[in-house]
Amino acid sequence: MGADWVTQVVTSIVAAQARKGVAVRAAALVVSFLLLAEASTVLWQWPVGLVKMATLSQAEYTIDEIRPGSEVEQTFVATADRLCQVDVRLANYGRRIDVDVYFVLRDGSSGRDLVSKRFRGRDVDGGTYHQFTFPCQEHSRGRTYILILESPQAGPMRAISALASSVDLYPQGVLTQGGRKLPGDLLFRLGYRSTVGDVIRMGFDSVSRVQVGPIDGRAAFLAMGFLYLLSGFLALNLATAAVWKSSLGPQHMKAPRENDDSIRLD
Repeated sequence: MGADWVTQVVTSIVAAQARKGVAVRAAALVVSFLLLAEASTVLWQWPVGLVKMATLSQAEYTIDEIRPGSEVEQTFVATADRLCQVDVRLANYGRRIDVDVYFVLRDGSSGRDLVSKRFRGRDVDGGTYHQFTFPCQEHSRGRTYILILESPQAGPMRAISALASSVDLYPQGVLTQGGRKLPGDLLFRLGYRSTVGDVIRMGFDSVSRVQVGPIDGRAAFLAMGFLYLLSGFLALNLATAAVWKSSLGPQHMKAPRENDDSIRLD
């Protein structure tokens, strides 16, 4: 019984304020904010499928044959969660090389091998990217990994190789062969099972290094995000206010005063 009384009082107060338009505007602002927050959360987590990020694109030299004692290691830092693919540009010297080759993905912190995949040297299409897919590494963003290529049965003229760039354009990684540091880095791409939030975050990390006149890329990116939130908030506010007013019905609309000059009856 007490709850019904409270409900009636609250309903009467809201109806009285609605006649003045105050409650409608306040409720519209609150509902708009909640709707925008919920929509942004859903959009941020929306899956977009596989997104590939290339580290380097210009091949400048071919490393030595991958044989016992000359295994190749390339470190890299994942820029998003759910790392699930690594593509490496391999070389076969124009020959059909029928040996086993192993791709290993190792955790840079613990030294534990996370992935080990065997493939045949004859399957290498010289100069193109060879894909290595594996189960998603859920929390990969910011972690250091080691890409390893090894071929225990290879020998002279019976081994594959990989392409690299002699200029160190990827300072996050180090390329070594047989324990010896090589110039530059391998040509490789990283694939992530990403969401919209991951793509936005990767885009933000990329543009943060861009400078256009007095404005850096990070400031421009933040300005675009603010405009998105502002426009979405205003649109939802107008729509919510319109729906709310229509739901109140004509009995809650502001009635004209008897002496209101805006209404004349001739």
